[in-house]
Amino acid sequence: MNDSQIVPAQRRRLTEKGIACAAAVRKAIGPEQQLLIDAHSRFGVEDGLALARALEPLNLFWLEEVTPAESLTSLVQINREANMPTAGGEAIYGGTVSFATFAPVRSISSCPISSFAAGCWN
Repeated sequence: MNDSQIVPAQRRRLTEKGIACAAAVRKAIGPEQQLLIDAHSRFGVEDGLALARALEPLNLFWLEEVTPAESLTSLVQINREANMPTAGGEAIYGGTVSFATFAPVRSISSCPISSFAAGCWN
């Protein structure tokens, strides 16, 4: 099933389940360990900000790839309004958006580099 086949009620249930799983992980590892969550570019701005608000109590190290990387305006809004660091950009290699476009607009707090995408395995 791809994202376009998920109805809003199902998306909410899946998101709530994911938040519950993240809360269980936080409880298991305690507050001293870093917890990073990757949203896999599955959200729009409104739902992405709702996700960020719901995850705030978990004190994340970062929330990654909330919206697709190609939508810089969405990433900027998420980064500005989320009360936690955001990360993104690892999926843009070879795409229409370059890393150089991220920094000037402050679309993310951190940019993880995929060693595979960067050619480190070649």
